[in-house]
Amino acid sequence: MHRVLILLAAACLLTTLPARPQPPDMRDVTVAVDATRVIGRINRNLVGVDWKLGTGNGVDELRPNVARADIAFQSAARADGTYDWSFGDSWVAEARSAGAEPMLILDYMPAWLARTLPGDPRDPTRLQPRNYARWEKIVEAGVEHFAARGVRWFEVWNEPDWPGFWQASPAAFLNLAKHTALALRRVERRIRIQLHFGGPACLFPDPVCVSGWLGMMRSIGIRPDFVSWHYYGNYPFVGPDGPEPSLPGAIYPVLGHRNPIGGVAPFPIGIEVVRAVSRAILPGTGWPEPEYILDEWNVSAGGFDRRHDTHEGAAFDAGVLTEMQRSRLDRAAFFISSDAYIASPEINPSRAEFAGDWGLVSWLGTRKPAWWTFWLWQRMAADEVASRGSSMVDGFWAVASRDRSSGRVTVMLSSFLSTGAHAHDVTLMLRGLAPGPYSVTIRRLDADHFSAEFPAQALTAAGRSSTINLVLPPNSVAFVELQPIGPAT
Repeated sequence: MHRVLILLAAACLLTTLPARPQPPDMRDVTVAVDATRVIGRINRNLVGVDWKLGTGNGVDELRPNVARADIAFQSAARADGTYDWSFGDSWVAEARSAGAEPMLILDYMPAWLARTLPGDPRDPTRLQPRNYARWEKIVEAGVEHFAARGVRWFEVWNEPDWPGFWQASPAAFLNLAKHTALALRRVERRIRIQLHFGGPACLFPDPVCVSGWLGMMRSIGIRPDFVSWHYYGNYPFVGPDGPEPSLPGAIYPVLGHRNPIGGVAPFPIGIEVVRAVSRAILPGTGWPEPEYILDEWNVSAGGFDRRHDTHEGAAFDAGVLTEMQRSRLDRAAFFISSDAYIASPEINPSRAEFAGDWGLVSWLGTRKPAWWTFWLWQRMAADEVASRGSSMVDGFWAVASRDRSSGRVTVMLSSFLSTGAHAHDVTLMLRGLAPGPYSVTIRRLDADHFSAEFPAQALTAAGRSSTINLVLPPNSVAFVELQPIGPAT
């Protein structure tokens, strides 16, 4: 029943979308950019990742802001009171070498400490402890060990509203989260270093999960530094190209499908849901508003999806980044830095490089089109400027920016629809440019362009206003960059 409620709640996000008429093969769209009207800064903190040990330097050039992975108490904390932090030490070192801030998920339960019943079929690592004093001691030991190595971000548990990761009651999770928070704050006071603590890393923007955790934090007087949740565009279904190994086998035949209306639109809705819940629970505390972090996202969860390996996934990612920018999300972490499963011969006996795994980098080290979407985002000029022309219903997004010092202007265009994807005949109208000539390059990610390393087109423009015409193929990305020729004025 719990699983059914989760799926129904996720489906509610999708039912807020208007019905789409069957699109034609090509649609005209006009994008208007006012380079004089600065409306914010391009948020580089949206480029974060969930970290896969073994990624090495595969995402270094993306300059990820945050890297998230487990502390793995279930294997690190031994019954004799000793600890083996080697897993956490290894991935933290990799992530830090990429320039990222590690975020340690304070999970899972050591089996020897779990509160189990005789003949209990549940996974003991997904349960509460039988001794909370011992649990707090483990949390303190882990936080102190990694804080001494420069880690400042910690998160309580992972998807406690999903039986795959929590198999006790919601009340039991809140009790675990309370003792976790108390233990972390004791370490913070002892070492006199500010730590960032948050959660609850819900499966989706689950108002029940978020409000329960925030209410608990308020009741114990500990300020949450951030609120976190997850979302995948194919919800409430899982990836259609084979089950994730950890997914219960009985679920996949029912949920292993492509959602015909899944996509980008639920992401900004979810951000506003979590923000509204937080603002309803925390008034009167005198605390600053917490950061909002979507710290797992991608096209699909729970099953492989070949769109993760293609321009379709790259286009989806560009649309989500644009919506997160518009919604003023604080940070995000994409799942995952490099392929998590298909390097295994048992899972991928054909040894194919691409089979729908989640990584930005393949298990053989190839940068997927999704990698290039994040590379393009980091190439955006610093100041976001006003743009018009995006259409959620039509599956078309535009975001524009300008560097004040150089006069460089960038525009990211993307289109994505799960079904009925079509091309766009784009008229890009720019005004407020610095006078003088510009070199114009267009980089693409589409069926013909696996990489955006080199421009697909080169043009010239001149004057304070310019119009550029281009075709954006179905489920693709185009990155337009105008560089002044000579000094900017």
